[in-house]
Amino acid sequence: MFFFFKQKTAYDFSACLVGPEMCIRDSFPALLADARQALEQAGLRPDYLEIREPISLRPGVPGDRQLVILVAAYLGSTRLIDNLSVHLD
Repeated sequence: MFFFFKQKTAYDFSACLVGPEMCIRDSFPALLADARQALEQAGLRPDYLEIREPISLRPGVPGDRQLVILVAAYLGSTRLIDNLSVHLD
């Protein structure tokens, strides 16, 4: 049962990245705050959540066409790590 809970929560963890991907044109600080809240509501303890330019890994800025969302969060003592490449048209 615990393994199933971890699997489900890991899915929730990855799903939390979809909101930022869909709203990436918004204010980055507000977007990150919303994503952090979504992680916490899914039962995770965020370690980091960043929007970066994928080549240099500098912080992303409005106007960047390619970005990567980087996130790590804890589920109990397990640290989950995920990233999502975003290409804006």
